[in-house]
Amino acid sequence: MSSSMYAVFQNGELLLWPLTSPPCDCEDETSAEVIVEDMPVYDRHLYKMTITQPYLVGGGWKAHYEQAALTELEVAMQIEGLYNGVRDRAQQILDQFAMTREYDNCAQCIGYFHSSNPYRKAEAEYMNQMRDAYWDGLMSFVTGVKLGQIAMPSSVAEVIATLPVLQWPIERPSL
Repeated sequence: MSSSMYAVFQNGELLLWPLTSPPCDCEDETSAEVIVEDMPVYDRHLYKMTITQPYLVGGGWKAHYEQAALTELEVAMQIEGLYNGVRDRAQQILDQFAMTREYDNCAQCIGYFHSSNPYRKAEAEYMNQMRDAYWDGLMSFVTGVKLGQIAMPSSVAEVIATLPVLQWPIERPSL
């Protein structure tokens, strides 16, 4: 399967490429349809795809995709994007979990760490342990990816699945 793109040539030299629709006809310029092979499947965490310059084959213009390794900067940017996405989602999960016990967020729950109420104190201690476990797990995962010990995950959900399941250790009596 292939798709079409368009190129504009001026005096036999490539002027504009790639275009997704035919350009207007202009003086001294020639537009041509270019048949482009479908993009092959590739690991987007390790490689990027670029489209070649059009080339003439049997009277028609063609182009194809070429795979190239990501640069160190591109890999670092992917890891940073992963970290930011997971960090935000992990904090959201911790906050939502705290809300199940009527706290506004994780930090407010942990604020009861020295409470004289034994239930709130226990909840604060547990939330503090889980927050540490989440952040330690997240940092360990990201470090593993940076060092090449762990493959780059394909989604934030894949990383979140490696973190502890949150479940209150005690039942709170009706207050």
